[in-house]
Amino acid sequence: DGRYIYCCPGYTNPTAGAPFGDAAESGVVMRLDTAGDFRDAASYCTFDARALDPRAVCFDGAAFDGRYIYFVPLHANTVLRLDTRADFDARESWQTYDAGSAVGMGPCVGAVYDGQFLYFVPFGHSTMVCYDTRGTFTERAHWCAHDAATTPGLDPAGFKGGFFDGRYIYFVPFRG
Repeated sequence: DGRYIYCCPGYTNPTAGAPFGDAAESGVVMRLDTAGDFRDAASYCTFDARALDPRAVCFDGAAFDGRYIYFVPLHANTVLRLDTRADFDARESWQTYDAGSAVGMGPCVGAVYDGQFLYFVPFGHSTMVCYDTRGTFTERAHWCAHDAATTPGLDPAGFKGGFFDGRYIYFVPFRG
């Protein structure tokens, strides 16, 4: 956002000696103040999004629209949003939206912002989800979905990323 770097929570460290599969999903977002010393603990702070919603865990990427940071859900299909103009530590600065129930969002691995719309990159499935950032985050009317499998000649098993070239959004196939 020009000053801070936000780290998306994925999984906790497993118990010593336990396999990684025993790790729990984390909701702890870490923020680094780039104006501080990288090695100084005072340059870091955290917020546990589970205080808002127990499904606000395990994110695989984030996107910034100039004001808000959107954390992309890998499993729980609940999008987390932070208002960067508000206090990072304040609960009121954060919102969640259950896009899984609202529009059928499945697991995602990143998002692409084009100046108005935020496109979530589907992983392991073909349901693409889009949010109009000019609308209210928690109103269903500003969210839509499209099944990419309905595209002639395309049989997607999900995507691994995406990008915007100033005109088009491109989704990188995971496997074909």
